[in-house]
Amino acid sequence: MAHSLTLTLASLAGNGIYHLTSTGTLRYDIYVGEFYYDDVFAVAPFANVFEYYGGVTGATIREVLQVLLEQVEEDTYLGLPSFVGGGSTLVDSAVYDLFINDFDDVTIVTALAAVLGLQEEEVWGNIVEWRSDETKDDYVDTTLCWSQGVGQLWPC
Repeated sequence: MAHSLTLTLASLAGNGIYHLTSTGTLRYDIYVGEFYYDDVFAVAPFANVFEYYGGVTGATIREVLQVLLEQVEEDTYLGLPSFVGGGSTLVDSAVYDLFINDFDDVTIVTALAAVLGLQEEEVWGNIVEWRSDETKDDYVDTTLCWSQGVGQLWPC
């Protein structure tokens, strides 16, 4: 299963992949040193289902992230920004499928609608749930992403 995330997500519409998430999903500190698969469950013990909105430019995603950072207060205890993004290097003119998880969807959809100049209902009408059936090989949730992404994001 370790390779299916890359293979499955890369086969969407040929767009780049970008993921926005709130840092509220983090429930335990990440320390310098070895980071094991089991540590993922301490850091992010959730199985939030992913959803995506296709065909968003890098410039739009950058603007959405800025709106989110202005609207949602930084976690002063942990010193983390309220939202982070990743998955691809953002190029303003490139097109991405914007992945979010169902924990953050209301906040992100509101910001996305404002940036795109759309009604929220129009954005919701184009949100696609990315497999909620855990028995499928291409099921993707936040724990899977953290387990595969932490080592790349924060090499120890």
